[in-house]
Amino acid sequence: MRARLPLNMAEQIEMHSKASSSGECHCTNRQCQEYTHFIGEYVTELDDEEDPPVYLQEYKIICFFPPIPLIRVPAKTPAKVRGLLRRSFAPAFMDQSASGNLLRSAIESLLTELKVARFTTSKNKRRRLGLHERILRIPSQLQDERDKLLAIKWIGNFASHDTLEVAGLRTAFEIVEDVLEDIYGTKKQDLMRSVKLINRRKKP
Repeated sequence: MRARLPLNMAEQIEMHSKASSSGECHCTNRQCQEYTHFIGEYVTELDDEEDPPVYLQEYKIICFFPPIPLIRVPAKTPAKVRGLLRRSFAPAFMDQSASGNLLRSAIESLLTELKVARFTTSKNKRRRLGLHERILRIPSQLQDERDKLLAIKWIGNFASHDTLEVAGLRTAFEIVEDVLEDIYGTKKQDLMRSVKLINRRKKP
């Protein structure tokens, strides 16, 4: 986020120096209306491409408290999965890799809630199944979700060993949101209910 500064104010600020910022945000969603606080930083720079030159302050939010939800989580989502998702929201603005790892953990928990085996036994020896193996064992009625879950696993693996960029984390959240909507959501059913009602009434 960028903000223009009046010249007399900009002259009092050291260029290219970072400073801290904080504040309060209010959600305008009528179903939410919650407040959250943020901590961030900003840097002041001179944009000399404009005539006359303009001083700008660029703000970067580091974290929200309490964390803001970054995706819609259906009401029927199991509590353990929901809890891990909430935890993944917290570091999303300052440590994308940590957030990506928590999303991977949420998928592991989701598989457990879907009764996907965690262990296998061969020759009287019990072996723990890896996440990849568990995803391949999801129930047949959920096969359409397999590729999505594998993609989240790969993103989580990358986050464990490298720096996950914002774009990668955003994609992971979008995939998770789609998976949860397919399994626990009611959007499609609600839409079809509206469609049938309109067709019966022959008006909105």
